[in-house]
Amino acid sequence: MASLRRLARMCRDLAKQHVDNPDVPAAPDGADGYAEWVQIALILYRVELEKSLRETEEMPDILAVFYLDEAPNYSSLCRWEQEYRMRELRRLLRASAEQAG
Repeated sequence: MASLRRLARMCRDLAKQHVDNPDVPAAPDGADGYAEWVQIALILYRVELEKSLRETEEMPDILAVFYLDEAPNYSSLCRWEQEYRMRELRRLLRASAEQAG
């Protein structure tokens, strides 16, 4: 589990570096609204794990890394993935690999 938390922190930090306003609270608009960095971080985390979203969204320890009490619903995660271009996500994943060595 420690390595999963480490991966989650890395995804969170990469996402915060990528957005214009990394200090926005994780869920500024309540249960239906999530900060851009949270959306990106959760997508990166899921892609890195290579698991379905349903397998990754029920981990309270991991969600705490993203400052969330509960996971966004499945349809939100799917919509976010469609909104962010794969080219951008690949760029962030390459940066992640370079940082990891």
